[in-house]
Amino acid sequence: MNETVIEEVQVFKEGVIDQLSNRDVISFRLGDLDFDGELNVGGNVIAKKCLSKILTSLRVRDSFFKYRNDISPEDWEELSKILKDANQNTEFWGKKLTAADGFTRITELYPRSEIIGGADILSNHFTQYFDYLIKALGDTKVPFELKSANFNTDIENVDMKLIATNSEIDLFQDGGDIWKAGTNVNWDILKVSTAPFFERLICSNGMTADQMGFKANIQNKKFNLAKIEKEISKLIVQAPERFEETIQYHSAHLKDVNLSLNEFYDFKHFFENKNSDERYDHILMKAFKEGEIYKNYAEDIKEKSKKWLGTANSFRNAYDFFNDMTYLASHTDEVNMDPEDARELTVKASTLFFKKDLDLEDVAPTINDIKVSKIFGD
Repeated sequence: MNETVIEEVQVFKEGVIDQLSNRDVISFRLGDLDFDGELNVGGNVIAKKCLSKILTSLRVRDSFFKYRNDISPEDWEELSKILKDANQNTEFWGKKLTAADGFTRITELYPRSEIIGGADILSNHFTQYFDYLIKALGDTKVPFELKSANFNTDIENVDMKLIATNSEIDLFQDGGDIWKAGTNVNWDILKVSTAPFFERLICSNGMTADQMGFKANIQNKKFNLAKIEKEISKLIVQAPERFEETIQYHSAHLKDVNLSLNEFYDFKHFFENKNSDERYDHILMKAFKEGEIYKNYAEDIKEKSKKWLGTANSFRNAYDFFNDMTYLASHTDEVNMDPEDARELTVKASTLFFKKDLDLEDVAPTINDIKVSKIFGD
């Protein structure tokens, strides 16, 4: 039944294996860190996205390295030694990538533990996960098509989305908004995740429902081949119709309420924090217009507390806003969005979709022109 998609996955697998660079998993102690120049261990530079885990373990602020310019080299060396000695026995697993020019960097970190599924997972995971997926596609009675298959060579990450062609979820039971269900599998050498994937047919928006999926990394007991094979097979072999009621419920939930300003600005800040190169200026200008907000409130919104923002109306319907965000994450070429940022946005949009209580739910309406007279005294 799934001969075509199996062949496509096999071809993709072979292409990924051909592109694999020299990657390895290393373990190290915080006492091995070198604070001179870029933070590194054994000459392997710690990638910026991993710095927060290191600094948290050292119990110092994110701005720690800025202090290096404010003190003498001798004092910096002494401070570094104190921190390393105090955290000598704290260990990490790290994913090390080696570029074509020989430059090595650590791109992922997890606290080290003895809970590890064995060397077979680390050395053969790419082949094994592909094989599990291919086997499940051969075993299932559900017809699938390959929606997308991407391999990020910078971080050696595989991401595949498959759609069950016979699935159809009529969200509002009026034929106007149809979704299809499928599967998203994502992995690299240190972690793996599987989750239901949904595509809105009207505009090809996609959502990965991580809340309904499986995740494991190198420090988890469930990071073992038997468990991972079971989870991959479960999402492929079982009929996608089991998600229908859940998706319909949450869609209707969002359709009935607007976002608060707190929820609105949470997404705006997501793009602002990733906009150092002005890549997302066009998205910020188009998707996060604030004119109506300031016009209606006539106040300096930026000075307001999170509590205030959580009670303020953004005038953006939650379901429409959710679809705007998934559109951006699903049309990366059109909107010039980084694939890794798009994946993060998909997860963020999914969190909004499955949020149990939106800020503006079940709140009393504003009623004007009612005055209660003074009860006691003159």
